[in-house]
Amino acid sequence: MMRFCTCTETAVNTLRAAQGDAVTDSTVREDITFTSSSAAARFVAGNSRNGKITWKTKNGTLLRDAFHRDK
Repeated sequence: MMRFCTCTETAVNTLRAAQGDAVTDSTVREDITFTSSSAAARFVAGNSRNGKITWKTKNGTLLRDAFHRDK
């Protein structure tokens, strides 16, 4: 089952708990689809994050730069 999530800094722990079986022992066991790269980064880090500068491609390029190059 795929789950969709939005995150705010104050809701991260509540969101993690609400995922039920999708997250156990700090391990994501099911696909969770987020509405933004920042929401995914906040979920993983447990605090406010800018996903465009948190995530990198396989070759180490920031997500921000990877998208900017495509435009």
